[in-house]
Amino acid sequence: MPERKLLHILRGYCCPVCAPNQYRGMAVSMRGPRAENQDNYLLVQPGGQAEWLVNEQLESRRITGWGNQWWRLLVADGMGGHRNGREVSEALVQLALEIRPVWEVSVLRQTLNHLHQQLLARFGQQHDQHSPGATLVWVDVHVSGLVMLAHVGDSRLYQWREGRQAWRQVTHDHTWQEFAWRVDAEAGSPLPQEKGLAQAMGYGSYGVLANTDGARFPAFSPQLHLELAEEMLPHARAHADVTRLSLPPGDALLLSTDGLWATPGRDVPSLPSLNELDSSASLDTLAEDALAAGGRDNTTVVLLRPYAS
Repeated sequence: MPERKLLHILRGYCCPVCAPNQYRGMAVSMRGPRAENQDNYLLVQPGGQAEWLVNEQLESRRITGWGNQWWRLLVADGMGGHRNGREVSEALVQLALEIRPVWEVSVLRQTLNHLHQQLLARFGQQHDQHSPGATLVWVDVHVSGLVMLAHVGDSRLYQWREGRQAWRQVTHDHTWQEFAWRVDAEAGSPLPQEKGLAQAMGYGSYGVLANTDGARFPAFSPQLHLELAEEMLPHARAHADVTRLSLPPGDALLLSTDGLWATPGRDVPSLPSLNELDSSASLDTLAEDALAAGGRDNTTVVLLRPYAS
């Protein structure tokens, strides 16, 4: 177990006043052995009570006009080795506070592209290999069980399937390998095959946008590459970057930055059953275990789960 002095823990616990599907949300963010916490998160409950991080400290307020029908869960991770990682993830969350939930995936994609352009204008005017950027998992959950999901980078969403008593990984990391596979599941692509991060909010993308002839080259673009299922080849449609999901009764959602799973010798987290994730203390333990397994990064986890499972 890493020494406690290396940990910086912030947690949240939100209970909806009258949410008919009886969910509760929890969050933990740990600095770990890093000099600062470049992760951030946003947790908004029905009614509009929101919490997130400002200068690594917990901030909260009620969002006017939010209504009683939506949760929002978001994690963002400033790119390691790049300038202003904490600032860009914090700015992304601040912008998300002003956005209301939408029902259409095309509108949600437009929203992400607009936020990306705002971050790019602020942080990426003189772009180089160390320009800021942040990964993102954005989830809006309607009390009916509809889930709106948007994903950029290598932070992840997992869904607990109550019927199968197991977690499944919903998002797929935005690496060069991932985008090459989407184009051709068998032949792949001439792009480098190492698992390099291919894009991030406020940064842009590298090697994933095709030219006018349809060929892809390992080059930087200030644009993001966000695909909807209907735009993708049949084998890749389950990997859509902006999509709708359903959250059946008893299911849960867990969002995390890569500090949870990018530990030596593995790229899949060891997630306990949902029954074991029943308190803020259990969420702390999950993050602490990742650090104890050799994790060297900030670790942030946001969980939406039913009161009883």
